[in-house]
Amino acid sequence: MIVDAVSYLWSALMLSRIRTVETPAAAHGGTGVIDDIVAGFRACLVLHQLVGDAFLTAFLIHALSLRQRVIPAAVLARANATFQVTTGSMPPGGLMAVLPLLGRPVLRLRQRQSA
Repeated sequence: MIVDAVSYLWSALMLSRIRTVETPAAAHGGTGVIDDIVAGFRACLVLHQLVGDAFLTAFLIHALSLRQRVIPAAVLARANATFQVTTGSMPPGGLMAVLPLLGRPVLRLRQRQSA
């Protein structure tokens, strides 16, 4: 999931940078090479999302089936709830762990510029 988020962020940044560059053909109303590159990036993003979702769905179905097969029925509801809480709290927990680290390089850069 984190890899997906980073790849989407990188792709969005690349799209915004490419979109700001003007080509002579695009300036005169024609379609330029930049528009083709942007369309290619968008197609890759859509394909990545579709393929990733398909594989994630297959993995989740198999993981749940295995869990239902292995865990006794008396504790299955508790086990499923524990897995949902654990996997649901990982992304926010990781974000909370990384947030203090994100501000430090910016503070160091501001201190260097002011000196």
